[in-house]
Amino acid sequence: EAFENPGVLFQPSGLSEPGLTIFKTTNTQEVFEGSSSGKIELDLAHSFLEIETTQSYSLPASASVPVFLEFNYKTNSDIRVGIYAEGQTGEIQTEIGGLNPTESWKKAYIYLTPKLQDYVGGKFRIYFGVLRNSQSPDNIITLLDNIKIVHP
Repeated sequence: EAFENPGVLFQPSGLSEPGLTIFKTTNTQEVFEGSSSGKIELDLAHSFLEIETTQSYSLPASASVPVFLEFNYKTNSDIRVGIYAEGQTGEIQTEIGGLNPTESWKKAYIYLTPKLQDYVGGKFRIYFGVLRNSQSPDNIITLLDNIKIVHP
């Protein structure tokens, strides 16, 4: 998801507060690359938004096949990243990592392979969560761009 095409490939999960979503920003101060980036904004009245991919992916679940989630981000609050695994026993949410606030754009690589191995044969959705905590500013802004699942 580069946020350049019509629509957005992420939607709020069922755990999110109602009325919140990710949207495109074209403000040049908020765009990493191209003409738009994804923006999540939480004011003082809101404390949690989790977005997930709108589609599920079949990904390699072998230790010999490295799978990474690659993306650019800028945030003034913590971000959580994980997967929803859809298997024969239902759906399981697994947090894989977290990122701290940053003043400038950063690139992140989240290693998915160990968690994918726990759900061989399943389908997966990626999620990002933004949660207000005692260190959060009044207006939380998280920007995302160039989100990719990378594997051989």
